[in-house]
Amino acid sequence: MYCFIANLSESMLALLIHTGVLAMIFVIFQILYSYVRSRKADDSDFEQITDIDYYEMAFLRDGAVAVYTLAIFELHRKGFIQKENNNFWRKMQSTPFMLEMPLIERYILKKMPPHSETFTDKWLFKKIANELKKVCNDMQKKLEQKELLADDKDFQNHKKIQRFMSSIALLLLLERIIAVFFQTANIGYQELLIMSLLTVLLAVYIMYFVRLPKRTVRGDIYFKNIQAIYTPQKETLQKQIIQGEQWLTWYDLDYALLFGIYGREMLQGSPMITTYPIITT
Repeated sequence: MYCFIANLSESMLALLIHTGVLAMIFVIFQILYSYVRSRKADDSDFEQITDIDYYEMAFLRDGAVAVYTLAIFELHRKGFIQKENNNFWRKMQSTPFMLEMPLIERYILKKMPPHSETFTDKWLFKKIANELKKVCNDMQKKLEQKELLADDKDFQNHKKIQRFMSSIALLLLLERIIAVFFQTANIGYQELLIMSLLTVLLAVYIMYFVRLPKRTVRGDIYFKNIQAIYTPQKETLQKQIIQGEQWLTWYDLDYALLFGIYGREMLQGSPMITTYPIITT
């Protein structure tokens, strides 16, 4: 090993050292990133979390899109809308009477065109954007308080770490460029180009490709625990749906909870899967 290093030119040695320092920066960044992620990982009080409804469970699973798709499916299941074909929905002319209805479903019904017109999921998703954001903001605050979702402080800390570590990498490159310019370091232009490329790639990766997930580690553990608890019910209902033995009656909240937890996956293998909306954002 010593002989290998001794035979390297000063320029190649500088490149090797620079690459090693970049690797250290990357490792330190990953450690700090893991710290921010694991700061909320306590799962000792999960039994006390009993007030999360099926829409909040959907939001925990996949954000606002999951809330919207669940709401559309619930309205279809309750008899308020019907599927015309693979892309279009129509509001029913006569709708069931319900004393209580989740806020997001009331918002969607108000935004729907009359029975004489059809609409697509994409059109309605844009139409309901403001109301959906309002409902989801309330859900997010509640789930943040339970430390199941990352809050603004977590995202700010993540941004600070990104800026700090990428700045160190870029300052290191700047020092190398200045050293070459003033000829205080014997570094060839080819090695300097490789240094620049590696540094910029690392800085771009840190700043733009490493995102803090919305769910905390605690949130991941909680959601996996919930899925494990409801897996037997999910499998039983899936078999009944596939065999055509079970229609999803609107008054059964257990069905709604299962769809909140698993979403479209509940209808896998059934013709009914075409009735579950798909939204791409």
